[in-house]
Amino acid sequence: MNAPHTVPQPVTLPAPWFRPSRTRHQVIADDLRALIENGRIERGGKLPDVPRLRGKYRCTAKTALRALRTLEREGLIERIIGQGYFVKPYAPVAVVIVTSADDPPAWRM
Repeated sequence: MNAPHTVPQPVTLPAPWFRPSRTRHQVIADDLRALIENGRIERGGKLPDVPRLRGKYRCTAKTALRALRTLEREGLIERIIGQGYFVKPYAPVAVVIVTSADDPPAWRM
């Protein structure tokens, strides 16, 4: 007698990862950015360290660091060696550079 065919159950992912259009480091960076923009992490405040991010998001250290470096490149946070990542005490500024009246302006952060 053959055993009845069983259908495999779908894998359920933790809630932070159920965003298929974004990679893991983008999800972490977006969540941290939202905390900064909403004031839950104040200007000059310390961000969670890599081990804490790894535990919360169930990711590798490389993924957590990639998220932090993304925010650092955007100018929202800064790394202080030996202390961690902190929200910059000032907001990043966009500068408009106009080279001539005929050219469209170039944006830089």
